[in-house]
Amino acid sequence: RFLSASRDQTIILWSLGGGALQTYRGHTGGVWSVDVVGRGARCVSGSDDKTVRVWDVEGGAALRVLEGHTGGVNTVVDVGDGVHLLSGSDDKTVKQWEEGGSLVRTFEGHERGVWTVKMLGDGRRFVTSSGDRTLRTWDMVRGTVERVFEGHTKSVRSVDVLGGGSHLVSGSSDKSVRLWDASSGEQVDSFEGHTGSVYTVADAGDGIHILTGSDDRTVRTVAHGLNLATKAQSNTSVAANTANVPPVATVATSTIDALTAAIAGATLETLPQLEVALRQAAQQPGVPDALLLQGTKKLTELSAEKPAAAATTAAATAAPSRTVSSWLHEIGKPEYEEAFTANFSSLEELILVAKDDGVPAILDECGVKGLGSKSIIRNAINDLVAGGGG
Repeated sequence: RFLSASRDQTIILWSLGGGALQTYRGHTGGVWSVDVVGRGARCVSGSDDKTVRVWDVEGGAALRVLEGHTGGVNTVVDVGDGVHLLSGSDDKTVKQWEEGGSLVRTFEGHERGVWTVKMLGDGRRFVTSSGDRTLRTWDMVRGTVERVFEGHTKSVRSVDVLGGGSHLVSGSSDKSVRLWDASSGEQVDSFEGHTGSVYTVADAGDGIHILTGSDDRTVRTVAHGLNLATKAQSNTSVAANTANVPPVATVATSTIDALTAAIAGATLETLPQLEVALRQAAQQPGVPDALLLQGTKKLTELSAEKPAAAATTAAATAAPSRTVSSWLHEIGKPEYEEAFTANFSSLEELILVAKDDGVPAILDECGVKGLGSKSIIRNAINDLVAGGGG
């Protein structure tokens, strides 16, 4: 089973077979992050409504609402000690909470919103990525910044931990993926290839590869070359989890053969067969990691073909006279016309800045006030980005 968070203000618990098992309702803004707490009896979510909520996974009820952030909550994570949670927000802070609801500490230092928070693996330190183009490691006990990692030229959208905490990998709106030494803060390597912002990075769990996801509609695997020991902890990414299947001495050859054949003959028409073969292989111990990654990549590529075609058509048929001003009137927010037109000469420029710096930075720059206005404009900008301006 796995959890998903959505702009429709809900969290959904799914079976790997594709069926929705439970829907969690209560947030009043888009939900941007969800994590499992403890052994899976509870989960935690962060939302544009500025709250963190703890849920009963089986029953679906909200157990607690944690309030204190003054901006949307972009990321939440279970610390792993059975007591504490961390949340990162558009308000430029990270907050440490007791799961029972008490605010323990606020971490300040970032100059723009915090996109990602990840534990470093020692139970004491964590790392953050931010719209201020930096990564930072923090001492959770002392409440201080340990190190600042600089090098990205645009917003750092994602970070993950490699080798139990010895190295970090980050993805940015500058289209690059960068590898860092967590102790020294030095950049070890940089990987190019994506043609759009890199929104997510993850340790593949095999000690060799990194997975990256971008708004260029591709998922890529990168060999980092560090020869690290296999990471013990699992990632929240479904693709990363399928790559973390423990090896055993024997494996059903028919499962490998079925997935190999499904990948070789994969088309849009045979997409359901590939999904079934990949799901079965992911549940079978001993299936080679490389084959699972190949299948996941093919599934992602095919799934993106129809949306890509639709987006291309929408962009091609978009009315050329559509302006920032007319767009604001369309979404019912003409009161922000002066601020937006002063910052953006066209919708194309607005979309580019949204991809590079993030929507929260635009809302802040244009002085958008109130949860309702922020939610409406944020969703409208996301729709522009997804539809190519159409």
